[in-house]
Amino acid sequence: MVSRKSDGRRTIYGGAQHLAPQIFSHQRCGIDQPSAPSHSKSCDCSSNDTKKSKFSLLSHLCSKDIRERSLGSSAVIGAGELDQHFPDGKLKLYVASWNMEGQEFPQNLEDLLFPSGDEFANDIYVIGVQEGYPNRREWEITLQENLGPHYVLYHSSGHGLLYLTIFVRRELIWFCSEVECAHVTTRLFHHIKTKGALGVAFTVFGTSFLFINSHLRFDVTSRFDRVFWFGDLNFQLKEDRKTVETLLQNIRGRDMSSLLRHDQLNEAKSNGSIFKGFMEHTIGFPPTYKFDIGTDIYDTSAKQRVPSYTDRVFYKSQCHGDEQVLKYDSCPLIKTSDH
Repeated sequence: MVSRKSDGRRTIYGGAQHLAPQIFSHQRCGIDQPSAPSHSKSCDCSSNDTKKSKFSLLSHLCSKDIRERSLGSSAVIGAGELDQHFPDGKLKLYVASWNMEGQEFPQNLEDLLFPSGDEFANDIYVIGVQEGYPNRREWEITLQENLGPHYVLYHSSGHGLLYLTIFVRRELIWFCSEVECAHVTTRLFHHIKTKGALGVAFTVFGTSFLFINSHLRFDVTSRFDRVFWFGDLNFQLKEDRKTVETLLQNIRGRDMSSLLRHDQLNEAKSNGSIFKGFMEHTIGFPPTYKFDIGTDIYDTSAKQRVPSYTDRVFYKSQCHGDEQVLKYDSCPLIKTSDH
């Protein structure tokens, strides 16, 4: 893999989700299909092991197994298969948001996708991009190269330069429903697609998920079991540059409360004007905007923009307390944009 010295900041969220053992009819959308789960049955009467081709590392697929496992109109996926494949009823989910500012991204995305300290990778990766690099296809290929063959591209959609890409573990895609996707433009002229939102919904084992990637200038969420709303929300710290820099210099550890007291988004949320019912994990990282590209230095241009927490991840659940946030952090090692 080609590696470039890289390094934008973006907000990431990792969480363990409980899956509801409900039953639903399985549908597939137009994406790469995984191999059917291998059963310990033979393709013929001569062996109990699936034969391997001498021309390929892949095992032969038994037609009999596929016929038995084929999902027809009467087939359902429910509590029995949930217990078999997810005995603890948990799913590990990863959400990342990044305003690329249209800049080319690094080929090595390990710092974004596999944060240090994480022993295990996640089951589902959801990556939302705002002001994305114009070649969306190249972005998707690079994500696939970094995630490797254990993951498949489950869904990818775009609205202008707003992208939402979902990868799932190859074994898990068998149990995912068809994807629903919608978008909205918040610009006065709808042909200018630089601000808006892109939403994707699907079901895993009867638990419905809705992911919203937005780039706002800010309810259909109530009908979903889990909702994740993330993106470059463009809220600022309500202080002047000098005051914020002083507060940053006095930060000790990961306690950012002195900065967050001035956060416009927190104020608006506490007033009940936005994100009603949504939660955000405690912020323990410095502001993710605005940096001089390629550095850890906040904006030195003539505008001297105030460092702010513009990039955020919010979530909401119908069953309060059944999700656990494992990590909520920024990725300071990638510096290719001003976020």
